[in-house]
Amino acid sequence: MLSIFVLDLKTLTGVLVWGDLALAILIFGYLKFHSGIDEKNPIRFFGIAKFLQFFGWLLLFYRGNVSDLFSIYFGNIILYLSFFIESLVMLTVVNKMTKKWQRIQAILFIIFSMLIILVDLGWGEANLRVVVSSYAIFSLLAIPTFFYIFCKDDLPFKKYVGLYMLVFLIFLFYRGSQALFSADISLFSQSLAQSATFITLILLLFISGAGFLLIMYEKADQKTKALASLDYLTHIPNRRFFMDKAYGYFERHRIAEKPMSVLFIDIDFFKRINDQFGHLAGDEALKQLAKILQESIRPTDLCCRYGGEEFLVLLNETSEEHAMIVGKRIYENAKEINIERNSKQSFTISVGIYSGIPTENDTLEKFIDKSDQTLYRIKESGRNRVALFKEFFEEEENDGK
Repeated sequence: MLSIFVLDLKTLTGVLVWGDLALAILIFGYLKFHSGIDEKNPIRFFGIAKFLQFFGWLLLFYRGNVSDLFSIYFGNIILYLSFFIESLVMLTVVNKMTKKWQRIQAILFIIFSMLIILVDLGWGEANLRVVVSSYAIFSLLAIPTFFYIFCKDDLPFKKYVGLYMLVFLIFLFYRGSQALFSADISLFSQSLAQSATFITLILLLFISGAGFLLIMYEKADQKTKALASLDYLTHIPNRRFFMDKAYGYFERHRIAEKPMSVLFIDIDFFKRINDQFGHLAGDEALKQLAKILQESIRPTDLCCRYGGEEFLVLLNETSEEHAMIVGKRIYENAKEINIERNSKQSFTISVGIYSGIPTENDTLEKFIDKSDQTLYRIKESGRNRVALFKEFFEEEENDGK
């Protein structure tokens, strides 16, 4: 039964040689024929890591046939370097590629690279090389594996790859611990721990390779979906995304009988900005105003570019008094925007606000329409102000009551 697990380690090393080479060729071919992808660097460095692993395993495979300088020192250090690069790619995938973690991984790589040389020169024991190599790879992959498993995002497949890597690390740690207390263990010596480690490493070669490409595909798919929900110029939600979310907001407020507010915002005399300063200045005005909207509302609120120079904001559980505060904050901050870098050319905005507790007879469109009516009256009366619906339609409101 155990014969399926206790396999010839020289052969398994050869499988790693050809497997890493095949994966590296596949990755570089993928890059060549997908030149339009956004995140090229992680994929490119993952391919480099696999090519280095191919070269490192090749040197270890020929131990005894080539000099120790190449087999022991270069072979192991190149292998450590490959896993160091792979660990940085993994950290990039989970958005943890900070200077702190990069420095920690670099220190681990340097320590174990020096340690393999010192151990061989000082003791020359084969089992100690196995110890250093096992703990080196374990240490380099431990932190990225932790982030793969516990990082909170919308890529569940990443956790699956992380859990398999954890299994590999457990075997690797056991291999190193066993070699620490047994002088008979060397790179190609037969044991259940050795075979289990190499078999899981071969499986990891395919799982991590395919898994990495699938994770990158998932990330690209998420990015595509996110871009579909954003306005191309201002990078805030577009009208379609806003309306899809706002219907749910409206129903929750109606059921809970809580107030909500809608702000309709328009840049005053936007056409003049384009005519006088050019369309780039107009684009800059739109982008800067969108940034102010995002900074002025809470994560539970919604905003979007409704169309042209018009923006829409939905304030969650907000009375008209508080909506007025938010509207004035946006209004004041907008006056500080400079649309020309070399001169203080600013603009003003108008903000129409409608607040209320949704009833059975109300609709989201009604709330938006009333804020739009308020904005229209502001424009008629001279623009450049923030106003509530009741300031213009108080009699209608009273009649409705």
